[in-house]
Amino acid sequence: MKSKNYVYLIRCPKDKAVIYVGQTCNPKSRFSFHKCGIGKTPIAKYMKELRDCGLIPIFEIIQEFPMSVRGLILTNKSERENIFKYYNDKSARILNRYMKNG
Repeated sequence: MKSKNYVYLIRCPKDKAVIYVGQTCNPKSRFSFHKCGIGKTPIAKYMKELRDCGLIPIFEIIQEFPMSVRGLILTNKSERENIFKYYNDKSARILNRYMKNG
């Protein structure tokens, strides 16, 4: 069992803009999943476009916290909105900001 949870960003390899904010207890596996571009979500479509261009997104862990507080950061709606607002204010193109549980 993992002892930590992580908040991460995915950045565009072209201009380094943040395109996704997420959380996971297994960063390596989660990034591999994202890179596959499986599904019809905006992030999956974006990953397919990058892959077709031979580009790899940048995966960046911005916070880690104990598993006992899993979900504290991104499942709290106001906290999630603050993170999205912070990166949107920096001209980010966050693809999951309108998803219900994203």
